[in-house]
Amino acid sequence: MQLKKWINSGLCVLLFGACAPAVEQGDNRIDIASAFSDQQTLKASDYFSKVRYVALETTDESVIGNGANITILDDQIMVTTAKQCLLFDKQTGRFLTTVGHHGEDPEGYRNANGWVNPLTRTICLDSWHRSWCMYDLKGQFQRKFTLPEGMATSGSFVALDKKTTVAHTSDFLGEGTENVQFFTEDSVLHTLVLHEQDQDYNAGNIASISVLKSENNREVYGSTGAGVIMIYFKDAPGKAYIHLMNLQRMWAVDNQAYLKTEHNDTIYRVNNYALEPAYVLDLGKYHWPYAERFNTEHDHALMVTQILDSRELMILRLVQHIYTDDKRKAFNAIYNKTTGEVRIGRIEEGILDDLTGFLPLRPETISSRGEYGGLIEATEVVEWFEKHGSAKLSPEIEHLKRVDEEDNPVIALIEK
Repeated sequence: MQLKKWINSGLCVLLFGACAPAVEQGDNRIDIASAFSDQQTLKASDYFSKVRYVALETTDESVIGNGANITILDDQIMVTTAKQCLLFDKQTGRFLTTVGHHGEDPEGYRNANGWVNPLTRTICLDSWHRSWCMYDLKGQFQRKFTLPEGMATSGSFVALDKKTTVAHTSDFLGEGTENVQFFTEDSVLHTLVLHEQDQDYNAGNIASISVLKSENNREVYGSTGAGVIMIYFKDAPGKAYIHLMNLQRMWAVDNQAYLKTEHNDTIYRVNNYALEPAYVLDLGKYHWPYAERFNTEHDHALMVTQILDSRELMILRLVQHIYTDDKRKAFNAIYNKTTGEVRIGRIEEGILDDLTGFLPLRPETISSRGEYGGLIEATEVVEWFEKHGSAKLSPEIEHLKRVDEEDNPVIALIEK
């Protein structure tokens, strides 16, 4: 039973991608294939105007554990791991408060990797018995929210208005459906079933599961600090499935919801209980066909592991040879919506911070206002100053000389 709880946050087998509607070419086409064949160094000044570094305060109450994820709010930075949720001041990095607590009591959450509703200014953390613990932005418990019957608490959620939410959820080891559901506190308004479970690759056919968690998951897999689940199936050599934990497949830009599922190269706009094609990712020979979705030998193709979308830019994370340790490579792709240009560079090189001259930028989250954010471990900061401390430093990074290797991470805030 615990295994099911582990995985039902999003693991799925897509039939939806096989019958996705066509998208008109032209302005909607994002030419990944051509850019991948002409990789280059990505520079911050080509896309952004400002980078600001915030050192998160380290106290006995605010020590951040491994596998942290960050959420950029209007005035705060929220940091979560599986069993903690912390709020820091966005301007100074000062620790503000702990949000709730992990536990099985009425006010305890099961997993702190939840989501924030920017319209109601509410933090929603996954609790027990198909519910959320809801907190205000001061970290105070407000109430329990029990989801309507048939809803899963884990997945990707976007608030359409103060009462209506749209969710992308799946339950590979349960009923085996992947859905987009529109709901209020009282009821499910509409459900779009994207696929039914493929019976050849279900829970009963699993031979082994590996959970990969390390500090460099972001660099290796291009997305998550929460971990990666790798599944192999019985009597099926060369067949496997990778699940990136806490991957957001639905997001919002200017209060408009979008959806991108696996093994489907279309990004959909969510409108009026329907999915409308918005963009198509042209992967060319690097496309991973639906028919090859479990084929580990097809991993020369590119898997999209994260999308950070804003009004003017779209940053995509791509991984090639995702099943092969000695070949695996991860990439940043940046799509400029104004010019239509796509550029791609290696994730290990990051985005060159030629605005402040500091460490390469690795955006991993985006706020509702379009501000990108990335997490830098304190040890990286200390090592950089050991090598470059004698050089003339820009005012934006001078204060980081005080960071100790035992301190909390530093957050890079990146503005267009």
